[in-house]
Amino acid sequence: MGYGNVYHHPDVSANILSFHKITKRFKSVTHDNQGKDAFVVERDDRSKIEFLPAEEGLYHYDFNLSVRQRLEQEKLKNKKAMVIQTAEGIQRNFTKNEIWQMKPEDCTL
Repeated sequence: MGYGNVYHHPDVSANILSFHKITKRFKSVTHDNQGKDAFVVERDDRSKIEFLPAEEGLYHYDFNLSVRQRLEQEKLKNKKAMVIQTAEGIQRNFTKNEIWQMKPEDCTL
């Protein structure tokens, strides 16, 4: 997240962040309690993280979810597609008469 120095204790499952410091550190912090009910922090790289309310009422951010989302985004970036155009597919755009009149030099892509 790039927050800066934080206190970490290995026996604690969460860290408490100062809302005041978050608003000073990042470009934009918004809260919409009518829509999704989340604090949305826009980071320097324009990516966003959402602090959602827990049942107890404290807003939290699930870093495990963030890691999964980034891995999924990387998978999508690495996927490649190949478009194959068959002769049959090309012929669908022409009448039989147009196909018979074509010369080989007319058939280049």
